[in-house]
Amino acid sequence: MEKSALEKDNKNENKRKLITYLISFIILSILTVVVIYNGVSKRTTIVSYSESSLNDYLVCVRENEFYNERCIEKDKQYVASIIDYLDVFLKYNLKADEKLDFIYSYKINGKLVIYDRDNEKNELFTKDYEFVKELKKVKSNSNGYNIEENLKIDYHEYNNLAERFKKEYNIIGESKLIITLTVSTLGKYKDIEDAINHGFFSSVTIPLTEKTIYVSMDSQNANIKNEFSHIETKAKVILFILSVLMIIVLINLFRYVIYYYKKMIKEENKYDRFIRKLKNEYGRYIVETETLIDSDEYKLIEVKNFNELLDKARIREDNILCFESKEEISFMVIQQDHLYQKTYKRTDEEFK
Repeated sequence: MEKSALEKDNKNENKRKLITYLISFIILSILTVVVIYNGVSKRTTIVSYSESSLNDYLVCVRENEFYNERCIEKDKQYVASIIDYLDVFLKYNLKADEKLDFIYSYKINGKLVIYDRDNEKNELFTKDYEFVKELKKVKSNSNGYNIEENLKIDYHEYNNLAERFKKEYNIIGESKLIITLTVSTLGKYKDIEDAINHGFFSSVTIPLTEKTIYVSMDSQNANIKNEFSHIETKAKVILFILSVLMIIVLINLFRYVIYYYKKMIKEENKYDRFIRKLKNEYGRYIVETETLIDSDEYKLIEVKNFNELLDKARIREDNILCFESKEEISFMVIQQDHLYQKTYKRTDEEFK
């Protein structure tokens, strides 16, 4: 009895410690999450940037007695034969409200197009030109960059080629020279490698003819605004150190929880495990009593095992009465003047 009482006291003590460490672990886990969350500050930066382009030109004429100025205004009607060259200006600007590291490239190409007079999409002849080869540049820690290029376009070189082609093949069509600026930008902002990553182009279209012309600016000039966001995290030193210490304590608490849990399972003997299993599986049939039924009032029948007792109870839907002491437990079913009983003791051979 003394040994059994000591074992029970040890079991209760281990259970108490397990519950204490488990509750401490849960509470400290919640506090640790709160400390870590508040120990890391987040700052979202919205970086705005804009792109703009501006294409312009002057019409420069050959020496003649009618025009006093060498280069005259655009957007007017001109006699094609007096044009010497076109002075074309291509400009592009990118500006951000934060400093970035830029890697960018640009090129200027031309395309001579002869097309059906009734259907501009029906191209009869094309020829490509490279006015400015692709240039790659780097600009670090900057709010943006500018591109400015000036081209002197020999109008008659391209016009004469178009006219010769049309006469050679007896084509009635229109012709034009398209000048295109293409820009590619890669902008790095802090740890965002491709904060800006896209292409841009603008163009100037020059009609070609032997007669009077109107030099138009079909130039997809742009004034575009964009933005991107950057989330920056920063740890607060004191809270960070505190969270590390709390995690160390959590690890030790977790080890104690596992230790006492395994100890409780190990200390639980076969008898306790068996009785606990019966109560868990057949709890809906079992009714616990505070006193043992007086067997002298009934005809006592000792059954071989719990299953026989369960069968008796199921036949008439009777309850299984249960009386438990420190060293033994009795399960009983009363049917009229019969008392069916099965008693298990800690000292039984099957539990050793």
